[in-house]
Amino acid sequence: MTKTLAEETGATRTLVQAVYDALLSGEPTTLGELFADDLVVRQPPYLPWGGEHRTLAGVAALTGSISEHLNVMKMTVERIVVDGDTAIGLLRFPDLRTGENVVVAEELIVRDGKVAEARLYYHDTQAVPLNSAHNR
Repeated sequence: MTKTLAEETGATRTLVQAVYDALLSGEPTTLGELFADDLVVRQPPYLPWGGEHRTLAGVAALTGSISEHLNVMKMTVERIVVDGDTAIGLLRFPDLRTGENVVVAEELIVRDGKVAEARLYYHDTQAVPLNSAHNR
């Protein structure tokens, strides 16, 4: 039976909220259950952690890299906007150097009840450390 758009939107919202709750609780086991095995996360190439990251192990390494610059455990979720299988999370992360918030929009795509893709958009690129190799 096919889900209606309203049902799919509700299921996506519930899943994405569970992802953010798990990230903030530091429960990697829970995260593994919420992400697809072939998960792909795309970060802008101008960041030190930029590029395409695959699988839960790759994303765990990515989170470690991000955590060198941003306080992931103090992330705040301002809003989650959902339509069908796609959600946009508006997030804030404190910069470890300055304490200023870095604003990020995260697009999440859900397939088969799990997050399969994520693409991040940074609002103020001057608020995040740039990849020095990219800027030479």
